[in-house]
Amino acid sequence: MELQEFYMYRDGYVTFRERPQYIIRQYTNAGQSWIFAYDISKPDYDAGKIIKRAYSEVSPKRIGGSAIADAIQQLVDKKPKVFKENPYIFYSPIVVGVSTITGYSGEGFYEKTPRKFNPLERKFEPSKPTGVFILLDDEKVITWIDDSPKLAKEKFPGTVLPHLNDGNIKINPDDNPFEVVGK
Repeated sequence: MELQEFYMYRDGYVTFRERPQYIIRQYTNAGQSWIFAYDISKPDYDAGKIIKRAYSEVSPKRIGGSAIADAIQQLVDKKPKVFKENPYIFYSPIVVGVSTITGYSGEGFYEKTPRKFNPLERKFEPSKPTGVFILLDDEKVITWIDDSPKLAKEKFPGTVLPHLNDGNIKINPDDNPFEVVGK
């Protein structure tokens, strides 16, 4: 059975010691849920306590070496800068566990270290568990921006939707979190 392309999501952010740590998005599809965590744009937060995803400038392709290429590059340089949101820093399935912070049990996720891009291997190195379990309904830690789930218009953060294999979703933690591994 294949998961449908339609899924629900809701957004929030994790706070610790009155400072937002990262933005989270909870995806739910066919009874399975995941949390994807994203860095917060520190310049925007420091400037005015605005919580939004971290972003990077998209650099235009550099060309040059001839009169035509140099002229085209000057036109490209005059265009407004383009920015895109940075990819998620870790993902974690939603499971039942005991909160590291409160000791209460319920649905939540295990925090992980941010994944890092390895330029030599041209892939992300997997995240590692920090040992912290965060409950989804812990209002001191998670602030949900809008508690009612929304129907997503875009696909999952990966390029391939997960597939159900006898009820188990197999995730490749090394690279694309929704790349189907094995059968």
